[in-house]
Amino acid sequence: MKIICINGNYANAGNLPQEPVFFLKADTSLLIRNRPFFVPNFDDNIHCKAELVVKVNRIGKHISSKFAHKYYSELAVGVSFVAKGLQDDLQRKSQPWDLANCFDFSAAVSNFIPLNDLNINDIDVEFKINNKTVQKFNTSNMIFSVDNLIEYLSKFISFRIGDYLYTGSPEPSFRVLQGDNLRVFLNGFEMMNFEIK
Repeated sequence: MKIICINGNYANAGNLPQEPVFFLKADTSLLIRNRPFFVPNFDDNIHCKAELVVKVNRIGKHISSKFAHKYYSELAVGVSFVAKGLQDDLQRKSQPWDLANCFDFSAAVSNFIPLNDLNINDIDVEFKINNKTVQKFNTSNMIFSVDNLIEYLSKFISFRIGDYLYTGSPEPSFRVLQGDNLRVFLNGFEMMNFEIK
Protein backbone atom coordinates (compact mmCIF):
# COMPACT_ATOMS: atom_id res chain seq x y z
CA MET A 1 0.00 0.00 0.00
CA LYS A 2 1.02 3.60 -0.59
CA ILE A 3 0.49 6.69 1.50
CA ILE A 4 0.02 9.62 -0.88
CA CYS A 5 0.19 13.05 0.74
CA ILE A 6 -0.90 16.35 -0.76
CA ASN A 7 1.13 19.40 0.16
CA GLY A 8 -1.11 22.30 1.17
CA ASN A 9 -4.33 22.21 -0.91
CA TYR A 10 -6.03 25.09 0.87
CA ALA A 11 -5.77 28.72 -0.25
CA ASN A 12 -2.92 30.51 1.51
CA ALA A 13 -2.28 34.21 0.97
CA GLY A 14 -3.68 34.02 -2.56
CA ASN A 15 -1.05 31.55 -3.80
CA LEU A 16 -3.05 29.03 -5.81
CA PRO A 17 -1.03 26.23 -7.43
CA GLN A 18 -1.97 25.15 -10.94
CA GLU A 19 -1.50 21.49 -10.07
CA PRO A 20 -1.46 19.48 -6.82
CA VAL A 21 1.91 18.93 -5.19
CA PHE A 22 2.28 15.47 -3.68
CA PHE A 23 4.80 13.21 -1.99
CA LEU A 24 4.79 9.66 -0.68
CA LYS A 25 5.26 8.15 2.75
CA ALA A 26 6.37 4.60 3.46
CA ASP A 27 3.93 2.03 4.81
CA THR A 28 6.07 2.02 7.98
CA SER A 29 5.01 5.66 8.46
CA LEU A 30 1.57 4.57 9.66
CA LEU A 31 0.66 5.24 13.30
CA ILE A 32 -2.66 3.64 14.21
CA ARG A 33 -5.07 3.04 17.09
CA ASN A 34 -4.24 6.26 18.95
CA ARG A 35 -0.80 4.99 19.83
CA PRO A 36 1.57 7.71 21.09
CA PHE A 37 3.92 9.47 18.71
CA PHE A 38 7.51 9.36 19.95
CA VAL A 39 9.70 12.34 19.06
CA PRO A 40 12.55 10.88 16.98
CA ASN A 41 16.13 11.14 18.17
CA PHE A 42 17.29 12.76 14.91
CA ASP A 43 15.15 15.91 15.24
CA ASP A 44 13.14 17.36 18.12
CA ASN A 45 11.64 20.14 15.96
CA ILE A 46 8.53 18.20 14.96
CA HIS A 47 5.60 19.92 13.26
CA CYS A 48 2.26 18.50 12.20
CA LYS A 49 -1.10 19.18 10.55
CA ALA A 50 -4.47 17.46 10.53
CA GLU A 51 -5.94 16.19 7.28
CA LEU A 52 -8.88 14.32 5.83
CA VAL A 53 -7.82 10.85 4.65
CA VAL A 54 -9.57 8.59 2.14
CA LYS A 55 -8.87 4.89 1.55
CA VAL A 56 -8.78 3.58 -2.01
CA ASN A 57 -11.07 0.58 -2.61
CA ARG A 58 -10.41 -0.22 -6.29
CA ILE A 59 -7.49 -0.64 -8.64
CA GLY A 60 -7.30 2.16 -11.18
CA LYS A 61 -5.26 4.39 -13.44
CA HIS A 62 -6.22 7.36 -15.65
CA ILE A 63 -9.40 7.86 -13.60
CA SER A 64 -11.76 10.62 -14.70
CA SER A 65 -12.95 12.90 -11.90
CA LYS A 66 -16.56 12.01 -12.70
CA PHE A 67 -15.82 8.38 -11.81
CA ALA A 68 -13.37 9.08 -8.97
CA HIS A 69 -16.05 8.72 -6.28
CA LYS A 70 -16.24 5.01 -7.12
CA TYR A 71 -12.66 4.56 -5.88
CA TYR A 72 -13.28 5.31 -2.19
CA SER A 73 -16.05 4.58 0.29
CA GLU A 74 -14.35 5.21 3.65
CA LEU A 75 -12.70 8.20 5.23
CA ALA A 76 -10.70 9.06 8.32
CA VAL A 77 -8.72 11.92 9.78
CA GLY A 78 -4.98 11.89 10.03
CA VAL A 79 -2.06 13.84 11.43
CA SER A 80 0.99 14.15 9.21
CA PHE A 81 4.27 14.80 11.01
CA VAL A 82 7.39 16.42 9.57
CA ALA A 83 10.87 16.70 11.04
CA LYS A 84 11.06 20.43 10.40
CA GLY A 85 14.68 20.95 11.38
CA LEU A 86 15.80 18.17 9.08
CA GLN A 87 13.55 19.39 6.26
CA ASP A 88 14.90 22.94 6.51
CA ASP A 89 18.45 21.60 6.40
CA LEU A 90 17.74 19.41 3.37
CA GLN A 91 16.04 22.28 1.55
CA ARG A 92 19.01 24.58 2.21
CA LYS A 93 21.21 21.95 0.56
CA SER A 94 18.75 21.60 -2.35
CA GLN A 95 18.32 17.94 -1.47
CA PRO A 96 15.09 15.90 -1.52
CA TRP A 97 13.22 16.19 1.77
CA ASP A 98 11.71 12.68 1.82
CA LEU A 99 13.61 11.71 4.98
CA ALA A 100 11.95 14.52 6.91
CA ASN A 101 8.45 13.36 5.95
CA CYS A 102 8.41 9.59 5.49
CA PHE A 103 10.13 8.43 8.68
CA ASP A 104 8.54 5.72 10.80
CA PHE A 105 5.18 6.61 12.41
CA SER A 106 4.99 10.03 10.74
CA ALA A 107 1.45 9.39 9.42
CA ALA A 108 -1.06 8.99 12.23
CA VAL A 109 -4.54 7.95 11.15
CA SER A 110 -7.84 7.31 12.88
CA ASN A 111 -10.16 4.38 12.29
CA PHE A 112 -11.98 4.65 8.98
CA ILE A 113 -15.72 5.19 8.82
CA PRO A 114 -18.10 4.59 5.90
CA LEU A 115 -18.72 7.62 3.73
CA ASN A 116 -22.44 6.76 3.47
CA ASP A 117 -24.41 10.03 3.38
CA LEU A 118 -21.48 12.29 4.21
CA ASN A 119 -20.65 14.86 1.54
CA ILE A 120 -16.90 14.56 0.91
CA ASN A 121 -16.92 18.21 -0.24
CA ASP A 122 -18.47 19.53 2.98
CA ILE A 123 -16.71 17.99 5.97
CA ASP A 124 -15.46 19.89 9.01
CA VAL A 125 -12.08 18.96 10.49
CA GLU A 126 -10.93 20.39 13.82
CA PHE A 127 -7.50 19.85 15.35
CA LYS A 128 -6.78 20.53 19.02
CA ILE A 129 -3.43 20.52 20.78
CA ASN A 130 -3.76 20.46 24.59
CA ASN A 131 -7.47 21.22 24.17
CA LYS A 132 -6.77 24.40 22.18
CA THR A 133 -8.11 24.53 18.62
CA VAL A 134 -5.20 25.15 16.25
CA GLN A 135 -6.92 24.20 12.97
CA LYS A 136 -10.54 24.26 11.88
CA PHE A 137 -11.37 23.88 8.21
CA ASN A 138 -13.95 22.54 5.79
CA THR A 139 -13.21 20.41 2.76
CA SER A 140 -15.31 22.79 0.63
CA ASN A 141 -12.27 25.09 0.78
CA MET A 142 -9.91 22.63 -0.88
CA ILE A 143 -8.18 23.97 -3.96
CA PHE A 144 -8.37 20.50 -5.51
CA SER A 145 -11.29 18.31 -4.47
CA VAL A 146 -10.76 14.66 -3.58
CA ASP A 147 -12.12 13.61 -6.99
CA ASN A 148 -9.83 16.07 -8.78
CA LEU A 149 -6.86 14.79 -6.78
CA ILE A 150 -7.61 11.21 -7.80
CA GLU A 151 -7.92 12.20 -11.45
CA TYR A 152 -4.61 14.07 -11.38
CA LEU A 153 -2.62 11.53 -9.40
CA SER A 154 -3.86 8.57 -11.43
CA LYS A 155 -2.19 10.03 -14.52
CA PHE A 156 1.17 9.21 -12.93
CA ILE A 157 0.68 6.39 -10.45
CA SER A 158 -1.75 3.50 -10.28
CA PHE A 159 -4.10 3.27 -7.33
CA ARG A 160 -4.35 -0.02 -5.49
CA ILE A 161 -6.84 -1.27 -2.94
CA GLY A 162 -5.82 -0.06 0.51
CA ASP A 163 -3.84 3.01 -0.59
CA TYR A 164 -4.28 6.06 1.66
CA LEU A 165 -4.70 9.58 0.32
CA TYR A 166 -3.93 12.40 2.78
CA THR A 167 -5.78 15.26 1.12
CA GLY A 168 -3.86 18.28 2.44
CA SER A 169 -4.26 20.89 5.13
CA PRO A 170 -4.20 24.67 5.54
CA GLU A 171 -0.99 26.38 6.59
CA PRO A 172 0.69 26.74 8.99
CA SER A 173 1.90 23.55 10.64
CA PHE A 174 2.19 23.38 14.42
CA ARG A 175 5.12 22.30 16.55
CA VAL A 176 4.50 19.57 19.09
CA LEU A 177 6.45 18.72 22.22
CA GLN A 178 6.70 15.78 24.53
CA GLY A 179 3.67 15.73 26.83
CA ASP A 180 1.29 17.30 24.28
CA ASN A 181 -2.15 15.81 23.70
CA LEU A 182 -3.54 15.77 20.15
CA ARG A 183 -7.23 15.41 19.28
CA VAL A 184 -8.86 15.50 15.85
CA PHE A 185 -12.58 15.78 15.14
CA LEU A 186 -14.65 15.07 12.04
CA ASN A 187 -17.95 16.97 11.91
CA GLY A 188 -17.66 17.47 15.66
CA PHE A 189 -17.07 13.80 16.46
CA GLU A 190 -13.75 12.92 18.11
CA MET A 191 -11.79 10.56 15.85
CA MET A 192 -8.29 10.77 17.36
CA ASN A 193 -6.89 11.35 20.84
CA PHE A 194 -3.23 10.54 21.43
CA GLU A 195 -0.07 11.74 23.13
CA ILE A 196 3.36 12.99 22.15
CA LYS A 197 6.17 11.22 24.03
